[in-house]
Amino acid sequence: MNKLSLLPLIIYFISINAMSADAKGNTSSPSKILGAPVNTAISGGSLLPQGMLLTAVNSSFRDKDNQIKGSGSPDIYSQIWLLKIRYGMTDRLEGVTVGSYINNRRDNMSPEHIEGVGDQSVGLSYALLSQRAGAPFWLTVGGAVLLPTGQDGDNHLPGNGAWGGRASVSLTKFFTPNIKGDMDFIFQGPFERGNQDVKRGNEFQWNTQFRYMFSEIPWDIGVESAYSHNDSGTRELSTGRVINNQSGTTEWVIGPSFNVAIDSINVWLGFGSFFPVMQEVKSATKMENVRWEFKVGKTW
Repeated sequence: MNKLSLLPLIIYFISINAMSADAKGNTSSPSKILGAPVNTAISGGSLLPQGMLLTAVNSSFRDKDNQIKGSGSPDIYSQIWLLKIRYGMTDRLEGVTVGSYINNRRDNMSPEHIEGVGDQSVGLSYALLSQRAGAPFWLTVGGAVLLPTGQDGDNHLPGNGAWGGRASVSLTKFFTPNIKGDMDFIFQGPFERGNQDVKRGNEFQWNTQFRYMFSEIPWDIGVESAYSHNDSGTRELSTGRVINNQSGTTEWVIGPSFNVAIDSINVWLGFGSFFPVMQEVKSATKMENVRWEFKVGKTW
């Protein structure tokens, strides 16, 4: 784990060398579809041009077998799948929707799988500042409604199937045509109880990435950071009593990622590995030592 946690530093020094090379007079341009984050939580502040459509499948795989607190928690193999669709309505206004599917396989537990479709988000993002229009950086605000599309039942995700909301502030800056940084501040939470009479806790996210896009080859490399604090949820018992389910977590992961562009068909492929630097939980819980994340995107 100590050796693996050095990977972000390796990527950082590679990026610094690439910045030096760029300063010496690199005149060619990188692929226009490079630069996207791979981590499922990160978006950034730059918006699509008017009339452009983007679709992306983003996945995360987590083998949770490391006991963080207490004892006796089941091992969990977690899959998260997201379908992200974005459309440039104007050069400053973008429509966004994200659908999800999650499958948590639990060892020696019944039901073995807690899985299902998540609550679909539908929203808008507006650029208060646009670097494409001449501003020094992108500053974007966003809002979304979480639709109660989640499934009910003991083998589906607790708290899903509830109306909710999401608000975000995002920044992006292209320091040069080859170098960019992104940062997001996100708050989201439910308005009501969902599946299994659970009301999920509110969530705060702080996400960042630093990325270098090569000009001579259709690749980029980056370092990505995703911080998430989830409040504990509550469950309403059959007696009407409401109890705290002690499900709160605080997680922070950092790691390297890369994308490769296939310009002829406007497709890029991304891969990242993200390692925990902070893991805090309210009750006995097992968590992962690494997250493996993938992304396939296309512009239309």
